[in-house]
Amino acid sequence: MSNKHVRVVVRTRPTTQFASNAIEILPEKNIINIHVPKQEDAGYINNQHQDWSFKFDKVMHVASQDSVYDECAAPIVRSVLDGYNGTLLAYGQTGAGKTFTMTGATENYRQRGVIPRALSHIFREIQERPQYAYTVRISYLEIYNETMVDLLVPNGGGAGADMAVVEDKNGCYVKGQTQVIATSEEEALNLLFEGETNRSIGDHALNRTSSRSHCIFTVHVESKSRIDSSDDVIFSKLNLVDLAGSERLAKTNSSGRTLKEAMFINKSLTFLEQVIIALADKKRDHVPFRQSRLTNVLRDSLGGNCNTTMVANIWGEASQLEETISTLRFATRMMCVTNDPVVNVQYDPLTLIKKQEREIRELRQELAMHDTLIGRSHVQYEPFTGGQRADLTKRLKAWLDGGEEEIEIVTLRQVKEILGVFKVVYHKMQQDMNDRGGGDGVATKGSTAAGPAQANGDRDGAGNLDEDDGVGDTEGMGFSIGVAPSLGGNRRRGGGNAARKARRDNNGNGAATTSNSRAPAAGGGSGGQSNQATNGDASADDGRDSGDDGGRPSFAGAGRQDSTNSIQPGGTTALASLQLLSPLPPIPTKAIRPNRNDAFETYKRGPGKDLASALADNKAILRDKKKQLLAQTDRLTQLKQSIESLKTQIAADRDLALQADVTNDPALVTPPVSESTAAKLDRVRELKAEYKAAFDTVAALRTELEYAVRVVDTCRERLVREYEAWFETVFGEPVAGPGVVGVGKAAGRAGVAAQQPPAAAAAMVVAAATADLDALDLSERFDQMHNERLKEDPASYAYYAALKRTSRRQQRVGRS
Repeated sequence: MSNKHVRVVVRTRPTTQFASNAIEILPEKNIINIHVPKQEDAGYINNQHQDWSFKFDKVMHVASQDSVYDECAAPIVRSVLDGYNGTLLAYGQTGAGKTFTMTGATENYRQRGVIPRALSHIFREIQERPQYAYTVRISYLEIYNETMVDLLVPNGGGAGADMAVVEDKNGCYVKGQTQVIATSEEEALNLLFEGETNRSIGDHALNRTSSRSHCIFTVHVESKSRIDSSDDVIFSKLNLVDLAGSERLAKTNSSGRTLKEAMFINKSLTFLEQVIIALADKKRDHVPFRQSRLTNVLRDSLGGNCNTTMVANIWGEASQLEETISTLRFATRMMCVTNDPVVNVQYDPLTLIKKQEREIRELRQELAMHDTLIGRSHVQYEPFTGGQRADLTKRLKAWLDGGEEEIEIVTLRQVKEILGVFKVVYHKMQQDMNDRGGGDGVATKGSTAAGPAQANGDRDGAGNLDEDDGVGDTEGMGFSIGVAPSLGGNRRRGGGNAARKARRDNNGNGAATTSNSRAPAAGGGSGGQSNQATNGDASADDGRDSGDDGGRPSFAGAGRQDSTNSIQPGGTTALASLQLLSPLPPIPTKAIRPNRNDAFETYKRGPGKDLASALADNKAILRDKKKQLLAQTDRLTQLKQSIESLKTQIAADRDLALQADVTNDPALVTPPVSESTAAKLDRVRELKAEYKAAFDTVAALRTELEYAVRVVDTCRERLVREYEAWFETVFGEPVAGPGVVGVGKAAGRAGVAAQQPPAAAAAMVVAAATADLDALDLSERFDQMHNERLKEDPASYAYYAALKRTSRRQQRVGRS
């Protein structure tokens, strides 16, 4: 790909106070015109600039998230999968919508930003390219006050001095940063949401959720062909950069920590602008990338090997005209920067090693054939063996003594072996000379026993023993000959013999002595042990009783209390001793009031028989839908496992084909795909089609399940409502209020029911009896909400699943 300038897209923040009299936007021409009238109080001589006109690659006025992604990010994502590096930056003043552009609103799937859409796009493209094996790694970097922080390290442990920006032949990267492998869209989104929870957020007068740092979300992609026998590995990276917004302290009214953060933000953005100006000037030789961490990390994206697009966010209100002009001027300078993107290719190390080994083997065969043809079959190119080296040593000694006239030099290997023999002979002669000048060998060995320091310091001593002095290593290095051991060892050995002798002497009466000496102790010990055991058992029983009392409160007394003792001062009812079904004082009613549960059962068998039957049928349908959904979900899992298994088999077949083909060079000739491999590829396509159909079925079942839940809720509410009306008609009790049904759990409803009038208490018990049958837990309530969102877009499953996992992780952290 040839040189190309950085692409700049301008996006306006939607506002009801757009300065239409000062800002003119021409989307069809991609031009923005700004007119600022001169201030009348500036004096007679006023050189204030009034009119500006900016032209960009694209101007998007009040654009949706879908159109922004299709225009700005989609081409870069496709080029990343083809092997090109890509970068998308969001630049602008604080509050202009940079974070909304990059991340979006997490509570709404349709309003998600560029990063979630890019992850979905990448894994969708990977699924459509089964002939390539992809590896995706995720990293998330934050630059806060010129300090690099790894957002994927939990509990804020990502900040440290171990991270540094380094450069190699493949470009710049952050040493010490975590790169996590993501095998699916859900895993990648989970990493994104995890990093978002660790970001530095603050508030000021212009933005309540202002980003206080620069964040770089990077997707590293590696791909290798499953069909071609090429050694090439294509690798690329996608940088999605959310820059912190420039701030005017007079407008944000920042102070304290926020003021310090604003100073670092403006400083780093100033250095970024200096780098852009230097890159735009073709006569400049030096570009100050190292002035800040941000420009150093983005070195490849600015004037390097990368496809770069910048989204300039502006806030088109009259009060923000100065910042808008500053942003547009910076964007104009950015368009002058030229990049040189190329495909990033490197060889697979394992395949390259196999190729080189095969080439070495072939060259050796060719050399052996050449030597045979010219009569040099006796020539050896391999290292000499021990016997050959000893024979060569004898020949060299004979040649040195004059017994042999000359030694024929045939190969370079022979020259190396001769030099090695000379080196050994030289060292041995030098050692012999040192031994002759070092004095008596025995005295030397005795002196070495004095300590390791002397042995190491005086190399004329025991460190160089002659071969005829004995066997073993030198002193201080293990087993050796030399001075006899000191008396300490003999003393210890003698002590041990004396002890064994004493035991043998006492062997005759040893038993009696032992029994006599131990008898009182044994008696006292047994008595003491029995007393201690008795006391221990008693204390253990006491400990168990106390442990039971302390661990589980006993309500034995509470069970024997009557209803009068259960009323405590202040009119509060004791929950532990409450008896819901105890007889109540007689009250004037139209009929004798029965037990509330019995009355509800009577109503279901009589006037409410049809409603009760309909509720039971709808519950059966709901259970059946849940079973169907579970079966289809298992089917999805099985299809996914089958697809992964076939992919593994295809990769194994390719490796076997490479090993079997020893005649052709895999770098030049591509072995044909076998029939079994082709059949497996076809089977993968069929399974993917089945997986898509099953996924659509799951989405439809979730919608049907949601409808069944609503029907059951409606039937339950109608049954309770008509039962309350029947109870009031028959027994003359007031109807329960609207807030009575479905309050709390069973115990909570029972406690509240005891304080209500009898009919209201009966209605609450009915609600408890019906609602607890199919109460939805937290996971089921989330699934119900998820079903509502899936109707908007079935592809949102991974997005909401990652949100659910992040929410649960935050809850666990909060509880801990």
